[in-house]
Amino acid sequence: MSKTAGFTRKERLVIVKWYYVNMRKLYGWNTSMTSLVSLPAVVVEASAGSGKTRALTNRYIRLILQGENPSRILATTFTRKAAGEIFERIVTRLIDAALSNENFIALLKELDINVEHSELIKSLNLLLKSQNKLKISTIDTLSGTILKLFSPELGLTTTWEIAQGSTLERLLSDSFEKLLTNLS
Repeated sequence: MSKTAGFTRKERLVIVKWYYVNMRKLYGWNTSMTSLVSLPAVVVEASAGSGKTRALTNRYIRLILQGENPSRILATTFTRKAAGEIFERIVTRLIDAALSNENFIALLKELDINVEHSELIKSLNLLLKSQNKLKISTIDTLSGTILKLFSPELGLTTTWEIAQGSTLERLLSDSFEKLLTNLS
């Protein structure tokens, strides 16, 4: 029986299944964009241009306006550009609402919440003060963080890193050569 990181294949499959089932329960995974503001956590799956960033920023802003600490909110996406856009749009929309009563009212209407202007200012200040603790990142950054945390359990050193650039090219080339050698 093959063992990896101290677990048999069957044990690994049980762990993956447990993780998947419990993550669905824990995060209330749901792909409906309309339910984004009513669930404790969501996953948004949609094609390009469908409003994912708007839905995610609405969700994020609603949470912080309702008192959630921004450093306790996790927002992930596929690209660094998208992660940067999410943060930029959150800040821009909050600043616009802070500076204009018309924008403030429009934001509250869109989010279907009722908070005082002073709460928006507090939330914006906390967001800006918490920038270094925010968890708006790519899925692979999140995965790397989780892997680093569980490196010993996975049989990895704690100093591993993801190969990039010429190192990645060399590793792929070496692997391809070994594959061809084994096939011949």
